[in-house]
Amino acid sequence: MLAGAVVLGSSTATLADTEVADPLVIERDSFTIEQVSGGYRLTYHLDDPLPMRGALPVLEVDGEPVGLARESADGGSVSVVTTDESVLDATDVALSWEGEDESAPGARSFGTQSVDPDDVADAVDVPVLDVDPSANGDYTVERADYDLGTQAIDLPEIGGIRGEMRAA
Repeated sequence: MLAGAVVLGSSTATLADTEVADPLVIERDSFTIEQVSGGYRLTYHLDDPLPMRGALPVLEVDGEPVGLARESADGGSVSVVTTDESVLDATDVALSWEGEDESAPGARSFGTQSVDPDDVADAVDVPVLDVDPSANGDYTVERADYDLGTQAIDLPEIGGIRGEMRAA
């Protein structure tokens, strides 16, 4: 009797990586739509590298979110695979950010904003301090570092980057 073994390996391929015979391809200035097994891959071409933000990148088609975008290995584009056929009629594709509402109170902006000191002084009547807050005081400052070694967390849909668990 002949015995055999089958070894199954793991694969990072997804359904969207499977080829489609004679796929539909739509190319525009800033985006491309390709038919893939399982739907359509919408790729948005970036002018600049994807910035690091406190939110996840999302592709929108004509103002409607399609899904979380995955950054390409070379950083030149982001893409999402969807089964929604309405992407075939797309006239505008844009990048937005999930979890970031710039109009919300306390929303963080990573840009710079110039403030005229005279406007602040006029807006707020504040007493002058007796001491210089930038001068050395009575307390010392210490530094604490931590490094969890090889432990890291996944940063979803941002080019497969893993964030290390260390800080100062």
